[in-house]
Amino acid sequence: MTIEYNIVLKNAYIADGSGAPLYRADIGIMGDTITSIGEIPGSKADKVIDCSGCLLYTSPSPRDLSTSRM
Repeated sequence: MTIEYNIVLKNAYIADGSGAPLYRADIGIMGDTITSIGEIPGSKADKVIDCSGCLLYTSPSPRDLSTSRM
């Protein structure tokens, strides 16, 4: 088995900031970067978190929101 992600967030509702409707998907994370959004097999991750019923916001922005002022 090849590990492709440190964490996979499964079955989340995604709001991508584009104004498009929410959609359900998995999010693959490697290190501190979202590397994939879509259907991801849990067997490709070190850790899988079930996010059923959760709303996650994603953004294509390169801005680090933890250090940015709003």
